[in-house]
Amino acid sequence: MQHITQYGPGDYSIVPMASVIDPRYDAESTASRDDRIQVIAAHYWDRNIGDPVRADRLHEAISEVLGCMDEAEIGELGQMASNGPDFLGAWLIAKATDWLQAECVERARADVDREDSQIMAEAVVARMGY
Repeated sequence: MQHITQYGPGDYSIVPMASVIDPRYDAESTASRDDRIQVIAAHYWDRNIGDPVRADRLHEAISEVLGCMDEAEIGELGQMASNGPDFLGAWLIAKATDWLQAECVERARADVDREDSQIMAEAVVARMGY
């Protein structure tokens, strides 16, 4: 006969961790997670963007940066343009590179979240004895 445990409202195994005072919080695990995200983001960068940055990805990033600008950034863009094309190009490339790095980190974070969810689901299934 299989025993199925009924989990209740006070059971830490089914409640998401809410803060650092949670007894399940592990600072080393959190640091490890951040390290995993950075490693995966670096892999995405190497595989999809390259060094030097591929022209098609740079074009896409510059288009995104220009499309998402607010008034202050448009003023900054005008200031860079008045300083000359070299300043404008360097400024746009820096903004585009930041955007590409953020995209890599976002994709890596989604992968780590998906991996962690799968590990937790497998642990629940194992705990239930299936």
